[in-house]
Amino acid sequence: MEIERSSPVLFAVPIKAKSEAYDVMLASIAKLERQLGARVRVMRSDGGGEFGSGKAKAYYLQTSIQHYTNTRYTPELDGRANE
Repeated sequence: MEIERSSPVLFAVPIKAKSEAYDVMLASIAKLERQLGARVRVMRSDGGGEFGSGKAKAYYLQTSIQHYTNTRYTPELDGRANE
């Protein structure tokens, strides 16, 4: 699930396997940037490995996206992602 926090926009992209998460994340970021006309600067995730992989970390570094994680197994900290 992807959330754009500066507005009430919420959208989800179903995936069959966690291995798809990286590619879906890239497509979602590109879509948000096109629609908003602005760069994505912050990515928040639940601490799962799919958004903290070496490949994802390299992408964040390359694009200057700040990646923040919540403590694992604490869905109450995920905010709107669990609504």
